[in-house]
Amino acid sequence: MEGGERLLFDNVRRLNEELGLTALMIEQNARQGLGISHRGYALEPGENSYQGTGQELLDNDEVRRAFLGG
Repeated sequence: MEGGERLLFDNVRRLNEELGLTALMIEQNARQGLGISHRGYALEPGENSYQGTGQELLDNDEVRRAFLGG
């Protein structure tokens, strides 16, 4: 992960932990986004295909195959 991207994720995490703020993040790096998410949604054209905690989605075999490269 590059410096600017790491800084963004670190700041989102810090704002949540320190201030209790919620952020809606649309992120192409699904693995990184789900890694800091309390809730996650995986979208395919026209529908919400998967939802759960970030960890549940990271552990889901179908999500891994479709969005995380295996």
